[in-house]
Amino acid sequence: MPEDELINPTRIHKSKFVLYSNCLCPLLSIFLDSLKIIFLHNPKLFFTLYIFTTLPLSLLLTSASVSAAPRFLKSHIARLEWLEDVVPIWMEAANIRDESRADSSRLLRRKLLHGVPVFVLSLIALVTIVISTHVGLRRKKKVTLKAALSAVKVMWAPPLLTCLVNFIVWVGWGHLDPIVNKFAVHYPPLTAAQVAVEVYMMSVFGLALVVSVVEARAGFEAVWVGWVLMKGRRLCGWVLAGLILLISGFIGKQMIGVINGEDLGIQNGGYTWTVEMRFGSMVGLVVLLGWLLLWSYVIFAVFYFDCRKRNVIREEEQLDILDVDFDL
Repeated sequence: MPEDELINPTRIHKSKFVLYSNCLCPLLSIFLDSLKIIFLHNPKLFFTLYIFTTLPLSLLLTSASVSAAPRFLKSHIARLEWLEDVVPIWMEAANIRDESRADSSRLLRRKLLHGVPVFVLSLIALVTIVISTHVGLRRKKKVTLKAALSAVKVMWAPPLLTCLVNFIVWVGWGHLDPIVNKFAVHYPPLTAAQVAVEVYMMSVFGLALVVSVVEARAGFEAVWVGWVLMKGRRLCGWVLAGLILLISGFIGKQMIGVINGEDLGIQNGGYTWTVEMRFGSMVGLVVLLGWLLLWSYVIFAVFYFDCRKRNVIREEEQLDILDVDFDL
């Protein structure tokens, strides 16, 4: 085979151009547009939404992560279930079973008390931030806080159903994940493929949530539309989701480091200083996580706007939140 067929400069140049036009250039544009929307177009509204939605959401998520009570209850329930199987006396086993059920009920109530506010805040943040971003990009208009909250009253049902579908899919994936991990231990490329698939699923579901808000599509229909819209931008969406996941993982790792840093302060005789610094660091990380949540909603709304300009699915059937009857 001739050497010029093995290494074709034209083909290499074309592949580089495709990578630049389909990933690098859109990524840069999406980053810049998201920052312009937040800090230049309507900073007052986004700061208000941050204070009342994503910052409390960040605080709730952090409190759930650092709280030791749920982990203690889970381990205690597991220990009671083990004792129930090995105790020879049926009366004692019945008492252990009752205690296990009581602890399970406590754990369920704790999860509900924590999960309901998280879900409500997430839904409000999703609708208000996506609507504000979409209107800013499409009509170049500033949305008022009253209009953004009115959108929640009108458009809460489709994203709610899409969230439930996402939850069901991730629960199913969670049951499949341990099976894949057994094989991935011996095949590192399989681990990399598993992570890549999970990140891609995050990008599709993130775009589906935006579709459910902007186009009033719900459930699997929103997921399907999101998947089709990503045609030509799949690598870009994968990178966006991976970047958000990477930053959130970094913040979580720093939070764990701050929590575990108490013993070091005691050994160095600086307990008071360490507690103050730990508190300040944790507050800073909560604030940073709140901004990351806000930015993730905005960036996926910008990503949707870019994908919609390139791929229009049945334009005559396309729904838009701007046509819904509420005053902007």
